[in-house]
Amino acid sequence: MYEHTIQRTIEKLYEDERLRAHLTDAEAQVVLAWAAAWLEQRVSAALNPAHAEQIAAHESKRVAQKLAALDALKPGTLRLTEVLSVLEPELKAYQPLPREQVFKLITELVSAMWRLQQPLGETPAPSQSTAPKLQAV
Repeated sequence: MYEHTIQRTIEKLYEDERLRAHLTDAEAQVVLAWAAAWLEQRVSAALNPAHAEQIAAHESKRVAQKLAALDALKPGTLRLTEVLSVLEPELKAYQPLPREQVFKLITELVSAMWRLQQPLGETPAPSQSTAPKLQAV
């Protein structure tokens, strides 16, 4: 539903080279795919065509700001601590969250980091394991 609005909004992001001027092709592909999926999900939930346009305008602005922040990161390998500035606006904007939501967010982030460090099917070297050793009681 609202495919035309979704497509037009995504195309505008893809056409704005300022949002990816300092990204490699692979990096641009990752962030633009995320942006497209986010916009499609949000706009598809609209109640009517006017609402879809409203959501598309709001969400494309948010996404463009995030893409610009990612594009501004220094080139090369980055530590996670170096990129936290990209999340700072979201971290400051949120009201305090229930512990359960915080734990869900943190565990999702840790899982994503572990997937990046160790793809499925690979066995970590003993020195790479970050999981605590459990001792029998």
